[in-house]
Amino acid sequence: MPKATVPSVIRVARQQGLAVDDEETRAGMCCHGAPIFDAGGHQAVAAVALSMMKTNSPPPGAERIELAARTVHQLARLMSHRLGMLPGGR
Repeated sequence: MPKATVPSVIRVARQQGLAVDDEETRAGMCCHGAPIFDAGGHQAVAAVALSMMKTNSPPPGAERIELAARTVHQLARLMSHRLGMLPGGR
């Protein structure tokens, strides 16, 4: 399967509000990152990310990865709101 182009990866990350590295940097490892926005919700001023090993330990790998992605996304939104971004922004 061909690798995705950088513009397509950026487009998907913007649509989902989350960037994913699935064993692209290191075998057996994944990373999820999400932007933290300014008060206007237009400018990313920081980011939060979580890197973790993909394992078969409980809970099942896919379930853990999904939970990690949701947690990173929720944390970024919370931090954006703490910086003054109004609900409904980004």
